[in-house]
Amino acid sequence: MKQLEKRLMILLVLVTISALVISSVIGAPAGTGTITPTSSSRMTDPANGQLTAEAGNVTNFDVSSIRNTNYWAGFYGDVTGTITLETSGGATFYNWSDASPTGEIYASRDNSVTWGSIACASGANVAAEEGTLNILPTASDSMNATFYRVGNHSQFDVGTESFTEDECDYRTNAFDSSGAQIVNWDQILLYEGSHLVYSTIINQDTSGFDGSNYDFELLVATNTTIQTYYFYVEIV
Repeated sequence: MKQLEKRLMILLVLVTISALVISSVIGAPAGTGTITPTSSSRMTDPANGQLTAEAGNVTNFDVSSIRNTNYWAGFYGDVTGTITLETSGGATFYNWSDASPTGEIYASRDNSVTWGSIACASGANVAAEEGTLNILPTASDSMNATFYRVGNHSQFDVGTESFTEDECDYRTNAFDSSGAQIVNWDQILLYEGSHLVYSTIINQDTSGFDGSNYDFELLVATNTTIQTYYFYVEIV
């Protein structure tokens, strides 16, 4: 029972987020404002298999196992945006709405990211994150096993910082309904001096992990303790 309770605390949460950007800071991603999840789901543990044991018999059988990850959670959803010219009191002088913006979604446990210091995550940064979250480096779903150069990433900008194609070593791609792929759903690990920043490039109206169309999928690290992530978006 304790093991089951422990596993039930492990987050493989898939939360739909609609990010409405109501203001923008020049040269930096903006906060997403209030986020209201519309769904959340996790895999049901498989049932126990059974065989009969009869005295004098020896029985051969093969086992294929599946279990929830100990270390990862997923977020996905749609993105709409507004670039606005307005006062601190909310009086709008002019704005530009975009139903299909391009850009990136970011998540960090730091609620005040210094975007001018953003850089590709290094091996030391990743090792520190594993230590913070008690992720076993030798686990099949460790950070290195998940992110280190197993996918590609497109060119993207974070504020005034530009990252060329495949510049960051720690990258992968989230799945579509056919499984692993290397075109859409770029996942890139960034760092800004105190925390990792998990990032993904927006792919508007693209087939996602369950066959439905979304604008983003984002993979973040967690553990058996619930983690709070702060979300940021940059629209172009």
